[in-house]
Parts: sequence; structure tokens; C-alpha cells
Amino acid sequence: ASNFRFDHIKSSVLGDAVQGKENERYSKATHREMISDHIQLHHILNNFEYRVGVMGLFLPNQGAFEWLPGAEISYQLGHHLWSASVNKAFRMPTFTDLYYKSATNIGNPDLQPESAWDYEISYQYQSPVLYAQVSYFQKDASDLIDWVRPATATIWETVNRTELTTQGVEARITSPIHAYLHWENQLELSLGYAWLNQDKNQEENMVSRYALDYIKNQFTAQLSLEPIKNLRWTTQYQFFDREKLPENQLATGQQNYSSYALLNSKLQYRFKQWTFFAEGRNLLDKEYQDFIGLPQAGIYFSGGFTVQLGK
Repeated sequence: ASNFRFDHIKSSVLGDAVQGKENERYSKATHREMISDHIQLHHILNNFEYRVGVMGLFLPNQGAFEWLPGAEISYQLGHHLWSASVNKAFRMPTFTDLYYKSATNIGNPDLQPESAWDYEISYQYQSPVLYAQVSYFQKDASDLIDWVRPATATIWETVNRTELTTQGVEARITSPIHAYLHWENQLELSLGYAWLNQDKNQEENMVSRYALDYIKNQFTAQLSLEPIKNLRWTTQYQFFDREKLPENQLATGQQNYSSYALLNSKLQYRFKQWTFFAEGRNLLDKEYQDFIGLPQAGIYFSGGFTVQLGK
């Protein structure tokens, strides 16, 4: 299938100066196009299933063409499923990366797209009383777009020079406890763990703003109960451990942030095509930041309903 994408922006900050618009609110503008097409081969042979495909990506503004191949193979035997995949990914710089300018930030209009190779192997087990999954993945990124500055400077600039290898492990177990206890009402427990590690190849005297800002360890426990028909109560506990910054970044005034835990709960009721819900998030009222510099809300509650039409 072929796709055409056109991005256009008018701004007082982002883009190239527009002649004759100097005194107007939106004095800058820019645009870019992206044309893509892809083919895929999908085949099942006995217990094997595989997909092989490639996407062609043309960027008229840069006069560049990229091939993005990918392949996936899986083998299923009873309750067991093994799979492996490899794909090439591609990301265009944002208009902020290209053009943003302030007293402490300078974008780079000459930025090139970043690319990466993604590899993953996984194993799944699924039966009426247990679901288990574990996977290992790795991403090798080159020309990574990052905001950096020399250790002695105060102005951040966008560059392509960074290379980054990301490795991770994800595991999850879900068990319908009611099936063991022979209960009619549903009771389900889910446990998950994720580990992430990044190894960046960058000049030692350069400081990165974002590339090493990530959650190193994450643990999740979730309990779902359906005490009566159509009424479901879900409680979730999450623990997050952020990666510690390297010494050269701590020396520039940046700081490490503590681990934190979140407790969320949601109650929902289904009636015909209507679903009513009420939920509370961050019930422990923890102070935390998803991304450095972006504090999140404390304890808060919300509620509402959804309706599915056409039934």
C-alpha cells in the first residue's frame, strides 16, 4: 500500500522566515513530504509462521530514499510459542529539533533522520489457567537525534552524532485465580517486570539531556475482581527505578531522581452498550516525573462513561 504524508507548520518560532510576514503573528513556516510503499510476504507452514517485508521511503525535501526491511518467524507447539524478529526503524527530526531557538536551546535545520535496527526474541506459554511471556530485545540506533552541550557550556544544541544501544528484558505472568478456585466470579492476578539498559557512544566531555533519562527497572502487580456480573474492580501497583546519571552529568548540576511507586484503582460497570467508570490515580500521592523536568500530578480522581453505538 502506498502512503503520502504532508506536514506543514506556521509558527512564530519554528520554520524559515516568510518574506513579507515579518510583522505578523506567524512569521515563519516550513513543510515536508514523505512518500512510502511496502510489500509483505506472509506464509504458514505446519507449525511455522513467517513474515518478510520491506518498506521504501522517499523524502522529496532531502532527495533521500530509505529501505526499511523486516522479518519475523514463529513456531508454535501446543501451549508454547517461540518467535524472533528483526526490523529497521526510521525517525524524522521534529520541527522543534530542527528550528527551536531560545536563550538555552538551539535547533539544527541540517539534522538528518535517525535510524535503528530492532531485534527481539520471545517465548510465550498460554493455557486456560496461565499465561506467561518473556522477551529480550535490542535496538542499535545510529545518527540518534539528541540535545547535547559541552560540560562547561549552558546552551543545548541538537546533533546526530550519538550512537545508542538499548537492551531490555520484559516478563509477564497472568493467572485467572478463579479457575484454580472454581469460582464463578472472575479474579485475575498479573505480575510484570521490565529491565532496560542503554550504552551510548558519545564524546566524554559532552552532556546529554535526554538519551540517558529512562526507567531502569519497572515492576507491576495488578489484581482484577468481578464481584458481580458486569462490575469490575482493578487495582494496580507500579514501582519505577530510574537510571542513575553518569558522573560527568552530575558534575554539571544535573541530579538523580529517587525511585517511586504508584497505586491506581478503577471501578467500572457495563450495562448494555454503556460503560460507567470511576478511577483514582497516584493514590499514594507521590511526587514523581515521567520525564526529567516534567512533574506529574498528585492524587486525583476521575469518572465518566462510554457508549458503543451500533449495537
